[in-house]
Amino acid sequence: MGTGKRLLVICDMFTPPAFLPRVRFFCDYLLQQGWQLDILTETPRESVELPYNIYNVSFSHGKRWEWRVKSLLNLFYDFKSQSIVHESKRLNQRYDAVFCSTFFSFPLPAAAKIARKQRIPLIVDLRDIPEQAPRFTYLEHRPNGLLGRCAMELYTRCNIRRRNKTLKQADIVTTVSPWHKEFLKRWNPQTQLIYNGYDAELFVPSRKKIEKFTISYTGKFYGLPLQDPTLFFESLSLLIKAQEIDAEKISLQWYMDEQSTRLIQRFMHEETLRNISTFHSLVPHTEIPTILNQSALSLVFSNRAKENGNHGIMTTKFFEALGSECPVLCVQSDEECLAQTISETRSGCAASNLDTCQAFLLERYQEWLCNGMTHANTPADIKTIYSRQYQAARLEELLLDCINKNKQNHL
Repeated sequence: MGTGKRLLVICDMFTPPAFLPRVRFFCDYLLQQGWQLDILTETPRESVELPYNIYNVSFSHGKRWEWRVKSLLNLFYDFKSQSIVHESKRLNQRYDAVFCSTFFSFPLPAAAKIARKQRIPLIVDLRDIPEQAPRFTYLEHRPNGLLGRCAMELYTRCNIRRRNKTLKQADIVTTVSPWHKEFLKRWNPQTQLIYNGYDAELFVPSRKKIEKFTISYTGKFYGLPLQDPTLFFESLSLLIKAQEIDAEKISLQWYMDEQSTRLIQRFMHEETLRNISTFHSLVPHTEIPTILNQSALSLVFSNRAKENGNHGIMTTKFFEALGSECPVLCVQSDEECLAQTISETRSGCAASNLDTCQAFLLERYQEWLCNGMTHANTPADIKTIYSRQYQAARLEELLLDCINKNKQNHL
């Protein structure tokens, strides 16, 4: 039987290529459990068909200058939040809770105002935060010149203040890594960890014999300072030169956009690495399980966590490899959350030096020579915890707990 609960989901724009997979999976799961959902969001730049009641609010027409001007004006008067609140009134619905997911501050203030007016719980979900990486790393529109950087710094600080103010009002905060959880608890002690995880229905292990020792990478590559692949290329080059790995038997398969291709090629200083590499365009998400099941290793690029640097970046690539039971090679090790999870799940290696990286490559290469395949032997009970189904069920428990407590408080 369904819960019969009605949830207002407020989120930032559904952007390509993935269109907010964390939000979509939560919504899919809750719909299956009988929840009624209304989704308020900014009008996407590209049309996308989703099986929800979606209500869009338009703020710009996608032009860079318009985005910059309106973003600065929004610092002084939060018209974006006001538009979301106004749209919610037009829905004329009574909800059991508000769930707001974002990577920054919009649309948190609107979600808080709506929850306050309806006297219902507010659950905030932060997928990313500016403090997890050096300034401007993820921004679609990078600032140019001193004036641009100053304006963006003002924009960032203002939005962080708005975010923190809303966090204090939330009944529960959910986020994506142990580092994020500890960081955000300073504003809301009721901060819970909900991993992104892998879709257990899509990423089903089917390890098969493969003709070459295939190492694959899927998705965007950002380069320094977020990702440093140097250790991988140096280790592989040394093993090939020492004839411990036969270049004729190895294949590097890259599935990425053109900008990522240009960035990764700058790290390939050896001609041999280019010769064994094949570059493909980005593929639909549904094709990634096949790629992983036909790979001996899945590459995950990271970088060492440090002050004012990277923290808590638990890339979806890792979870997808975990689900497929394809061994993971993570370089440079973040020596933090990701490395710890790789170790706990026994899913691969997070390498921080040449010796460790070479030893893992050689070990898996020998396994492939003997068996024609490789396999990450993650215990089933540990692996299940990182599935999206398990994580979504935890979110539903939190939602129901908040709703029940709220009803008791208003009896």
